[in-house]
Amino acid sequence: MKRGRTAAILLLTIITSFFWWNSCLAQDRSQDQSENYPRRILWDFRDDKDDDKGPGYYDYPLWKVFNDGAFDLRRFRVIEDGRFIELEFTFEGEIQRDWAEGSEKWTADNGWILQTIDIYIDKDHKAGSGVTRTLPGRNVNFRIDSGWENMVLVSPRSRETVIKTIKNKTEDMEFLALETKIIVPSFYTVKRYQIVARIDRKTLGDPQPWWGWQALVLCNDDRVTSNSFYNRDVVSFKTNYKFGGGADYDGDPNVLDLLSPDKSTQYRWLSNYRSHPDARKNRYAVIEHVYTEKAPQKQEFSLPHKDYLKIFAEMAADSSSPGSSKKSGAAAMPPTAPQMDRNGQLIQSSDTSAASVSSFDRRGLSPSEPTRNQNEVQSSAAVNETDMVSAPAGKTSRAVKESRKSEQVDPQMTECRSRMEQILKAAVDYHTKSPQDENITLLDLIYAGYFKENLSCPAGGKYAIYGEETGKLKVRCFNPSGVEHGYVE
Repeated sequence: MKRGRTAAILLLTIITSFFWWNSCLAQDRSQDQSENYPRRILWDFRDDKDDDKGPGYYDYPLWKVFNDGAFDLRRFRVIEDGRFIELEFTFEGEIQRDWAEGSEKWTADNGWILQTIDIYIDKDHKAGSGVTRTLPGRNVNFRIDSGWENMVLVSPRSRETVIKTIKNKTEDMEFLALETKIIVPSFYTVKRYQIVARIDRKTLGDPQPWWGWQALVLCNDDRVTSNSFYNRDVVSFKTNYKFGGGADYDGDPNVLDLLSPDKSTQYRWLSNYRSHPDARKNRYAVIEHVYTEKAPQKQEFSLPHKDYLKIFAEMAADSSSPGSSKKSGAAAMPPTAPQMDRNGQLIQSSDTSAASVSSFDRRGLSPSEPTRNQNEVQSSAAVNETDMVSAPAGKTSRAVKESRKSEQVDPQMTECRSRMEQILKAAVDYHTKSPQDENITLLDLIYAGYFKENLSCPAGGKYAIYGEETGKLKVRCFNPSGVEHGYVE
């Protein structure tokens, strides 16, 4: 009996020691983690007051539960806290936790009842990268150069309910394709004027200073339809539980507030829509992310002069005859870069072997106008500089007209001109949508979805786009091997 009691005490001591040791290890891991990721503010944005009117004229519902300022987002912060990222929303009005009037009683799983908040995150700020549509029922889209890679859905409903709803919304195939990009927080803290959502940093990644953020504030609704996802529509005349000032047809934004430099910018973004009885004629408002820093520039946009020389050398090597070979120990002659004047016109030279390589900027244009011997005789395949004059709007340049004469004898020229015209058409459309971009490249057009792959001249040339500053775009084929295909504008 005594031995059995001693054995039981020993076993209890071992079990207690085991749990105590595990708790110590967990505490140490927590401390190590806190040291690796100290709590700090990563992004802080203050929004204008009294702009919770959507495009400027939305009106609050009649029921008093919709207190003034309840949808007026005043501050949004991104906070790093250990292995978690906190998204903190501060509103002008108090957060309603629950409410009852007569037979109506509103409660929620996460501690508040009125607001649904979408957070969209642009991680690269590249044209054509990311998603431009938003969740169903928002009725807004993002600009083509402001697409998002991840979004966080902050809802009063429980995480399990929201995830199940996302998986069951099978009628919208485009929405199902976004499932992996949608993050649903697992923990919330609700204060008098604040809602704080907490997510694991592994699901989002480490926030970078150049990330763009956008928070859309909507009126919560527990129902999910083909045209809504946990949000209420804004109608023409306000009701007990719906905002007024919108349209009774689809197309008007259901966003009450968002992040913007000022309220006038928000009103301009959200008022540019069309609502029509025929849904095919609707046009959603287009919005942008808010950025505080620029993303790192792509190397392709700002190549040093020596990198251009390397490109020309590779192009010349590719265009050499298959039978030619380099002698061991012989120094390779540097290829001659095309000589351009300030207007982007090609300057021909009969003595290409003796021509010196000029310096080029990032578009392949010479910063200064080289000299030219006017008495030199041009080859019949080349285009004279006097022919390279600008054509009137809507007409083709003389250089291209001359090139058309030789279509039968030079099929590569025909194909090259066709590709230049495709690039020009895409560049004009891209420049119309993004007029602030003063350095359009073929890579930009690929990112924007105009082309699936890089286009190049069949003869080995490379294409360059220029003229953004004047609004008169041109596409030119550069080929150091001597083949000249002109340009289109």
